[in-house]
Amino acid sequence: MRISHHTHPSVLQQPPLNTINFKHHPSNTTPLTPPTPYTTNPNTKQVINYDDPAQFAAERDYIREVFAPLVEKCKSLNRAMRIGTNHGSLSARILSYYGDTPRGMVESAFEFADICREMDYHNFVFSMKASNPLVMVQAYRLLSEEMYARGWDYPLHLGVTEV
Repeated sequence: MRISHHTHPSVLQQPPLNTINFKHHPSNTTPLTPPTPYTTNPNTKQVINYDDPAQFAAERDYIREVFAPLVEKCKSLNRAMRIGTNHGSLSARILSYYGDTPRGMVESAFEFADICREMDYHNFVFSMKASNPLVMVQAYRLLSEEMYARGWDYPLHLGVTEV
């Protein structure tokens, strides 16, 4: 999940969210890579299994802990935020529950949107990116349907990722 904002980087004291997603030891010279569709840790090649709902929830708590300062900063500065999900970069956590699907894209975005809403921050837009236009359209349709069911009305940023 990529989160962007319209604030100069020096204003935000948190590192970019996409640099927080991966554990990396300075002595390891292997470049970081996003999780694969096979839900493996790129550094250990171990399969990640989230059969325990408590573990899944605990990781959501960590996401909130890391994401909340950015939300607070954007809220205090009255800045907008884009909550974007990239089909090719879904986390191992989301892939283990939803697979490599438009549903996974929507659920990933909703995790971040739920945190924003819990913090009474509503100045955000959703963005679903996929190199396959059919996947992107399906994700946006599902996102719109789910927002309607929840009584939400947030703007959508439309676009197709080029391969």
